[in-house]
Amino acid sequence: MLPKDTVIIITAGLLELQARVVASELYYFPLFHCRTFEVYDYLQKNMDQCDRAIGLLADPVSKKTYRGCIENILCGRLWDQSLFSASPYFGNDINERLDASGQLVFAGAFNGKHLDRALENNPAIRIAAFEPSKTWSAYLREKFKTAPQVTIHNKILWSENTLLSFDDDMSNSGLDAHVTADAANSTYQHEGVAIDDYVEGKVSMIALDVEGSEQRVVQGAHRTIERDRPKLCLCLYHNLDDYFRIPVIISERYGYRLHVKHHSTISAIETVLYAV
Repeated sequence: MLPKDTVIIITAGLLELQARVVASELYYFPLFHCRTFEVYDYLQKNMDQCDRAIGLLADPVSKKTYRGCIENILCGRLWDQSLFSASPYFGNDINERLDASGQLVFAGAFNGKHLDRALENNPAIRIAAFEPSKTWSAYLREKFKTAPQVTIHNKILWSENTLLSFDDDMSNSGLDAHVTADAANSTYQHEGVAIDDYVEGKVSMIALDVEGSEQRVVQGAHRTIERDRPKLCLCLYHNLDDYFRIPVIISERYGYRLHVKHHSTISAIETVLYAV
């Protein structure tokens, strides 16, 4: 291999591969992750969607952050401290303190780290936490068994009540657990529910980190959003279509003011749309 005619492509998110660059003396080679080529191909066909999404954001910092995330991925820049913002979902300058007049619906509860933060932010908050993994939901029920204001639902949030194929990704600690269209590659069939049909009572915030199902969950929360006008915190980074479609959907259907923050020093993950 010669640096002048070789490009190294690694899988997005597997940082141990990047760590091997120095040990293997590959630092003279251009390094990209596969997401770079996916984004490039998407933008070739949908650049107007990108411009439209940026135009919907309410402040210059959000526009810079959104554009910076896309540009970082396009050029293969895996790390960028300049876009980093602390405190995802709440405890930040957009959503400072959780509103205890309604409940927080949090999907993708995983190991409970954000549930801990929510209780620290406002001990009076009621939380409806959704975690489809049987392993992690059992862990959460044990972890929060002395917190009556936290209810753990072992369900998949979706656009409707239906049975879904689910890959729990426990070989990777569930970090990429997701609904899959291919039943043959799923771990098990699991119940999907819509917020409109399943969650009772007023909702003050909906926070979604559901591995690419965000658009589906918003569809299933239409009545709740129109009725309660909850603040929305929606991860954009799981699907390319989410970066460009979710801001348009939320703006056109509900008229929210939109902001974007990036909650990681890794360019390809933890980009969140805030609708307030």
